[in-house]
Amino acid sequence: MQKPRLTVLDVVALVIGAAVALMHLRPVVEPGFSAAGLFVGLPVFLWLAATASGPCLAVARRFGPRKPLGSRLGEGLWTILGTPWLLSAAARSMRGGSEGAGKVDSWILTVGLAMASCWAAASVYHHWIEASPEDAAQVAGGSWSNRVGMILAIAWPIQGGLALIALS
Repeated sequence: MQKPRLTVLDVVALVIGAAVALMHLRPVVEPGFSAAGLFVGLPVFLWLAATASGPCLAVARRFGPRKPLGSRLGEGLWTILGTPWLLSAAARSMRGGSEGAGKVDSWILTVGLAMASCWAAASVYHHWIEASPEDAAQVAGGSWSNRVGMILAIAWPIQGGLALIALS
């Protein structure tokens, strides 16, 4: 049986994640953005776009034609880590020009990422560090989205850095 590959719905989810990343990083980019700033900012944008696409990818996988094979722990963690970014972007887009509403999206992002990062750290510890090698290998297998989700969950401290950049 063939493993599921990247589908059109997966690409749509990644594009939505890129739009969310652009919404969060837009205030950081100033008109005189240099080439060095672009060199530093591109990995930040790509990491944030990948993280923010998790919930959209979960929806695409849930209602898509094919279900992924193997473990789905990484996909679940990817969804959890990406949800605060989507909720914060939605709050940011709804605030319009109101000054006080800027604190709401910052609060959503800060509290949501703290909770999601704690959950990711606990899950990685339970399923990889504390588990037997056979169980850990089973969790690490599966579709490409499961592996990407596990990478994002293992590197959960980067989420705090992304939040500091987005909230600056």
